[in-house]
Amino acid sequence: MGALRRVFRLPAIEGGTFAWVSRWMSVIAAIVIGIMMLIDVADVSGRYFFLKPLPGATDMIPLLLVCAGSLGLAHAEVCGSHIAVDFIINRLSRRIQATAKSLGYFIALVAFFLISWQLFLKAAVEASKKEGELGWASEVIGIPFSPFLVIFGIGVGMLCIALLLRLLHSIYPLYQAWTQKIR
Repeated sequence: MGALRRVFRLPAIEGGTFAWVSRWMSVIAAIVIGIMMLIDVADVSGRYFFLKPLPGATDMIPLLLVCAGSLGLAHAEVCGSHIAVDFIINRLSRRIQATAKSLGYFIALVAFFLISWQLFLKAAVEASKKEGELGWASEVIGIPFSPFLVIFGIGVGMLCIALLLRLLHSIYPLYQAWTQKIR
């Protein structure tokens, strides 16, 4: 059992380089939310006080929201600040709890990996379109979506790394639960 413990010597998800990078991505997400707020205040103030709304605010705010939301995903997983409903799981045996956690991390990892892969694929297709071709862009001011798809893909990719670390950390307790007589 000691040899298996050495195999599962993984970097801690709560500390280290990955946590530092995800924290800085979260700081960038907070700055983007501040920029969204300023754009919204300028748009509403311009519309009601000067009868001149900010052109393209309705295009910029959803795109910035995608950036802010996706860049904060990994940090939420690292800190464990996401919502978890585990009142049913806590009533089960430790074996089933460990199995359910590992299975949940695996399913989430596969799903978010597919999402990240498709985001990068769609961004590459959109970026490779020629000048005259119709691309995927915002309606009012024509902001191309491909850079935002890349940012979204990076955020989801970082979440995949966090989920992979959680999965790998959950395998050892799963091994312990199924090899020992724990109930």
